[in-house]
Amino acid sequence: PQQLADILTPFSASIRPSLVCQVLKRTSNPLSATGFFGWAGQQRNYRHNAQSYAALIDILCKTKDIRGISYYLDDMRNAGLSGDSRFYNKLIKIYGSLDMLIEAERIFEYMRSLEKEPSLQAYTILIHRLVKAKYIKRAEEVFHDMLSMGHSPDQIMYSVLMNGYTKVGRLEDALNVLRGMAKGGVSPDKVSYTTIISGFCDVGNIEEAEKLIREAVDSRIELDA
Repeated sequence: PQQLADILTPFSASIRPSLVCQVLKRTSNPLSATGFFGWAGQQRNYRHNAQSYAALIDILCKTKDIRGISYYLDDMRNAGLSGDSRFYNKLIKIYGSLDMLIEAERIFEYMRSLEKEPSLQAYTILIHRLVKAKYIKRAEEVFHDMLSMGHSPDQIMYSVLMNGYTKVGRLEDALNVLRGMAKGGVSPDKVSYTTIISGFCDVGNIEEAEKLIREAVDSRIELDA
């Protein structure tokens, strides 16, 4: 951090957020990044903007420094700044990947309060993590919220939802999702059929599993032996 500060000290009077972003994009070490960010913030007539915060938090996301992310998110909010949709979608992905569902949903709701629309990927990540934790009711709520926002589910989203239903033994609901895919203009794939066939096999309903296997074969979908 001190090296960066020493190099840029002669330019401290004219430092701008754009320069801070450029430096941070060339910095992979979180300690160097936070040190430089702190130094820049102390310069006269300078104030970080949303882009400079986003550049720093992006580095912290790559190293999954949750404490650092939380600290600078709070600092960003206290400064009256907010990021764009891509910024918050990335945070949802990070928190979701670490099974930090409360934090992921908090970011999700904060996006909505800012009237920023979560992406299909953000919805998929959140629903996937909710399903994994067997919070199926909440996953359904988020799914319907996604539909109300005008997003169309893709194969991945449908498979995630089917997987959730099979995990808790709601095979009829999983089957309804499979049938709903065609109505939504999405063709079931190998993952879709494998997920639900495995679910019926797990509960001993071999007859229904065999029907689905024949259906997949008729649709020219190759299943694993």
